[in-house]
Amino acid sequence: MTKTLPPRARQSAYTPNDDLSGSLPSSIRMADEFHREELLMEKLGTRGWGRLLYFQRCYSQGWGENGKGQPLSPRSVEALFRFLEALPTSENKPSVFLTDEGNVELGWENSADAAVQVEFTPDGAEYFIERGTEGTVSHSGLAGLAIQLAR
Repeated sequence: MTKTLPPRARQSAYTPNDDLSGSLPSSIRMADEFHREELLMEKLGTRGWGRLLYFQRCYSQGWGENGKGQPLSPRSVEALFRFLEALPTSENKPSVFLTDEGNVELGWENSADAAVQVEFTPDGAEYFIERGTEGTVSHSGLAGLAIQLAR
């Protein structure tokens, strides 16, 4: 006699917090991968698109010289897309980095030739402008930060 087990309830390994689940840009709400890839190509260029893809596919727990690097954070990627949605397209494409904490970081020079860095964290972003300001914003402030930094 064969017995079947009842189906197990699926549990999600990742659930966005309230700040991420409300009023997300259309590309995130619809999970439109084609739109996301187009957005990455437009805003980061082929090199930036390729680096992010490489980070997603090839960096796992324990990467790096000291073996303490974290894999790419899904919440950091969501914050990146929210930022890119509002960032005006520019010829000067940001460089893309993966931090030891698993966050995406963008770096570029603005129109005043000052270095700009933005690290996308689980809570929003930390930013630095050479000879200027630095600070943090929540997920709801990422679109405004993108517009501010594009000047």
